[in-house]
Amino acid sequence: MRKSLLFLSLTLACILIIQSCAKEYSVETGSNGTPADGALVKDSNDACIPPAIYGIYDTGKVLTDSNFVLLNVTVTKPGFYKIYTDEQNGFSFADSGFFSVIGTKTVKLKATGTPILPITTDFVVNFDSTICGFSITVTKDAGSNNSNPNESDSAWVFSDGTRTFAGTVSSAYFFDADTTGTSGHFFEFAGYIPGSSDTAFRVVIEVPTSNAIPAGTYSSTTSALFDFYRADASNPNGFTSIYWANPTVTPEAMQFNVISYNSTTGILEATMSGTARNESGGTTTISSGKFTVKVD
Repeated sequence: MRKSLLFLSLTLACILIIQSCAKEYSVETGSNGTPADGALVKDSNDACIPPAIYGIYDTGKVLTDSNFVLLNVTVTKPGFYKIYTDEQNGFSFADSGFFSVIGTKTVKLKATGTPILPITTDFVVNFDSTICGFSITVTKDAGSNNSNPNESDSAWVFSDGTRTFAGTVSSAYFFDADTTGTSGHFFEFAGYIPGSSDTAFRVVIEVPTSNAIPAGTYSSTTSALFDFYRADASNPNGFTSIYWANPTVTPEAMQFNVISYNSTTGILEATMSGTARNESGGTTTISSGKFTVKVD
């Protein structure tokens, strides 16, 4: 597995895109009693950690229970809370409840409304005295073709702790390769960020059988490859990796949790998280990663 993935890692050949989404949020107040105290979770540099974004946001499509964001807050005093964004581009997010204990909590802000324009839409939210933000990319007609989620601007998404990257999928397929005298079976997908043209995202997972990927966890330490890279004419390979993880990179390790693969529809759903090597030779934590793709 390691040798075949190493070979594949040397044959990268797609140039695509980058776009960061490090923007921030709106108002929150306690209600119906003593308000809770706390803060939105930030990193060591006091930068807001972007929430995980779920669902397709398409013009003219009423948002459903599948449209929401998950953000983390640190509760320092129990109490009632109401966290919500202002309304932008025809929709908004909100959640309310009661924190009974202190500590880090995950809050699910549910979307309501109907997106109007196919634009990147910024929201602002706060909890107690902290303010952060996030962006939602609204597409046009992407949600009407759920049989091909590859065209969605959130077909894949992940965060590096300060920025969120997301985009469409240019290819997703199974293939067999014989690079070490023993045939291997693989799944690969590559993606890009609409509106950009110099950065690519690629995942390769070695699978036990041809044309299928059983549910379970696959690790970059043994059977997977993760690359987020940009075009670089000064590099002999034609690209420079921004974040990467593969069997030769230690102690960094990316985990890919395959939730399901439907061989009839070709739809694969998975999450991803872990650590990756960065350009400075250090380690970057990758979080809130997921991809929903249609395998060709």
